[in-house]
Amino acid sequence: MRACLALLVASACSGNDARIRIERQPSTLAAATDDGWVAGGALLVAAPGSFSFPQPVAVRITLVDLDAEMPEPELISTAKLTVFGEGVAEITENLTCQPTYCEAELSITAEGDAMLQAVATGKDSEGSDCFYYAVHEDPDPSAASPALYDAIEAKQHDCQADLFD
Repeated sequence: MRACLALLVASACSGNDARIRIERQPSTLAAATDDGWVAGGALLVAAPGSFSFPQPVAVRITLVDLDAEMPEPELISTAKLTVFGEGVAEITENLTCQPTYCEAELSITAEGDAMLQAVATGKDSEGSDCFYYAVHEDPDPSAASPALYDAIEAKQHDCQADLFD
């Protein structure tokens, strides 16, 4: 049997608010490495039987000062991460914050979509956006990926409409 995997990655800032950066690692928070963070959400599509559950995902939120000559992390005073709508994610380790970032751990419990809303407040600004991590199995991952990507992008649009309206 031939195993296929298609991976689609969301834009670097995960949505449309460039002040907040949401990054992920497919690991527990304890096993996350400093150089392993990848910006934006992910859609993983593979042949049936390729994934096992639950899957841990470490998430990091950073608030970025866009007025600086070189965008740099701001101090975060408060942050919030919540699951949006129905999905396959549970927050297993709540956000804990350091001065310039906050981290949490998710558990992807089954095949499907996970959508989260992130909000971070700093001294002079606030950033908020939606982030997704989706895992799907299909006999033809390459053929299924475009429709799955369109569907998760539509869910992200709904999430952002809820967040920004």
